[in-house]
Amino acid sequence: TVTAAVLQAIDISPDTQSVPVGGQVQFTVTGEFSDGTSQIMTNATYSSSNPGIAVIDPVTGIATGVTANANAVTITATLDGFTDTAALTVLPPTLQSVGITPLTATLTAGSTLQFALTGVFSDGSTGALTQGVNWSSSVPAIAGIDVNGLATGVTPGQVTIGAAYGGMSTTAALTVDLGAPTSITVTPALPFIGIGGTQQFTAIAVYGDGSSQDL
Repeated sequence: TVTAAVLQAIDISPDTQSVPVGGQVQFTVTGEFSDGTSQIMTNATYSSSNPGIAVIDPVTGIATGVTANANAVTITATLDGFTDTAALTVLPPTLQSVGITPLTATLTAGSTLQFALTGVFSDGSTGALTQGVNWSSSVPAIAGIDVNGLATGVTPGQVTIGAAYGGMSTTAALTVDLGAPTSITVTPALPFIGIGGTQQFTAIAVYGDGSSQDL
């Protein structure tokens, strides 16, 4: 009597893997049969030796990093009395994206504005990025920015402020204007006009950066 091929062993893959905190990895099980064939098995059961470091869905085989640890956890797959194991190491959270604030802003010539860069990590957390950020201005003659993200308005116009960190980058839009005038002068101050004569008056605005404009 010849029966259908029977399961002789299982093999879990990948054998070794590392993920950051919050990252995921898919484990699969391959069954090896008595006739020399093999196939992916969908009815294996999975477990983690330390759920505090990494958890795994017992049905789908999707493991998630929980806590960074130099010691690997053991992922075990079980099917029909057969078992196989893999090693999973959980690394510190990795940077997923960066965001700049403010995204749009208006700055008066001669004044300053602080920009900030925030990182979003693989575990869902966020944090300010300060050291190693590369700040730039598309037109430094309109607005400059220093290594700490402090922008200074120079002359009216529009610029793009860029921030790069860890191979990722983002931008913000900055408009520089003259702001409200600090004073307005009407000239001439003491004119003499004859009967029937005319006199042209002029209003000159003076701004904080010392520039003036005929109003």
